Formats: sequence, C-alpha cells, structure tokens
Amino acid sequence: MATENTYSTSKSAKKQVYRVKSGDSLYSIAKKFPGISAEDIKKWNDIRDNNIKPGMKLNING
Repeated sequence: MATENTYSTSKSAKKQVYRVKSGDSLYSIAKKFPGISAEDIKKWNDIRDNNIKPGMKLNING
C-alpha cells in the first residue's frame, strides 16, 4: 500500500514539458512516453487538429 501511495504521488508531481522538434508528430511524441496517447496530448494542450510546430511546448501528464 505504501508503494501505491508513493507511485501516485510521484506520478502526479511529475509534470513534464516536451519541446517539439522538427519532424515530430503527436504520435511520435506519445510513443516516447509509455501509457500516453496522441489524443491525451491533444486534450492536455487544447490542440484541435494534428498540427504542431517545432519549438512548441507541450504539457505531458495533464
């Protein structure tokens, strides 16, 4: 049980920002983070289509 608390605490405290590089797609970025989909990234960053540009900062993990 202590392990579960530690895991959920560290996961919620672990907010990451990913800077888009040339050639990246939402799908390729999502593949770099286990358990995260391109749709998750779109939802967390209020992206309506699949257009992302190099230099954009995307929130990962909500």
